[in-house]
Amino acid sequence: MFILAIETTGKHASVALIDEQGRIHEVDSDATFNHLRSLIPMTDRLLADGGIAPGDLACVAVSIGPGSFTGIRIGVSTARALSQALDIPVTGVSSLRAFAYNAPDYDGLICPVFDARRGQVYGGAFRWRRGAIEEAVTPAAIEDVVAPGAYELEAFLALVASAAANGKPQGVMFFGDGTETYRQEIESRFARDEASETGQSPISDIRFEFAPEEIRFQRASSVARLAQEQFNRGETYRFEELMPDYMRKAEAERRLPQIREAEAADIEAILDVEGRCFVDPWSELTFQEEIAKNQMAVYFVAAVDERVVGYAGFWAVAGEGHITNVAVLPEYRRKGIAAMLVQAMLDAAGRESVTDYTLEVRASNEAALALYRKFGFEMSGVRKKYYQNDDEDAIIMWRSNQ
Repeated sequence: MFILAIETTGKHASVALIDEQGRIHEVDSDATFNHLRSLIPMTDRLLADGGIAPGDLACVAVSIGPGSFTGIRIGVSTARALSQALDIPVTGVSSLRAFAYNAPDYDGLICPVFDARRGQVYGGAFRWRRGAIEEAVTPAAIEDVVAPGAYELEAFLALVASAAANGKPQGVMFFGDGTETYRQEIESRFARDEASETGQSPISDIRFEFAPEEIRFQRASSVARLAQEQFNRGETYRFEELMPDYMRKAEAERRLPQIREAEAADIEAILDVEGRCFVDPWSELTFQEEIAKNQMAVYFVAAVDERVVGYAGFWAVAGEGHITNVAVLPEYRRKGIAAMLVQAMLDAAGRESVTDYTLEVRASNEAALALYRKFGFEMSGVRKKYYQNDDEDAIIMWRSNQ
């Protein structure tokens, strides 16, 4: 009986086989972030070198994250495909918790820390329970001292320091690519002299170190050992149940505009957009009336990485829709956000049985005029000196679905 383990959450992909006696064979890739091309050839080589047929596999294990978003997708997809093709179960392993097996003899906190960018990290702190290393099939062999999660760097280091100060012995070993990105911050946090109320440094007695390079990063052999624990406890499932654990959205996904209906809590952010986009902005009271009280009004916001960067609104009255405002922060223009907002309004208006739409736009706003024309709006008239701050004309535009 063999378990095939896949590790693709770090810079270097690796695969490993573990048998019932815990013996491990592992193959690593020298290439950096070349998982898609190297994973299957490495697996074929690993099986061939061991004289193992695919039918000898009892389970496929994979590190499901956190880590490289692309790497996670490749690993999980490959594990799903193998599980389905071989009709064997699959088990997903925490890439953070697997680090406990990088240092099974360490008598202190095992602390993986991954660079999540923007001053954030994925991290956790684990401790081997005394006497549990030889009996690692027990559920409590590895203790979560700081729960695996996404943290602000300073908050995470404070949790680790507090856990280490309250533990015996007071030792911490750091692992992962975060030791490269945040080495200075880690050293500063654990080496500085912070006097407590008793006059003693709360962290001066903590022994901290960075893991040797040969065990500092993700390893399929560690995934295999933790997977064997889970397999022995019956923690396996079908391929379609295997899910990645990104812990937060990928950078590309966070930067995709999210369009949703506006709420009262968005008014402050909408006011910021309004003030930066218009020389005669609406007041806070107006937006409170529009969003919270006006039953005819529907407003949407566009959010990028949870920040409101645009908004739009319309009124639906007796089968007609009047678009009141469409605004996007200058630095987020030319990214299709305004078009997404307009489409959201048209979709919502259609659900309200609106068939005709109208709006006014400054005669000089060529970008807005072009946008509305793309959605089938046509010029139908001019309101002379419509805008009070500068007497500029407004172009009246209509669109009809009839």
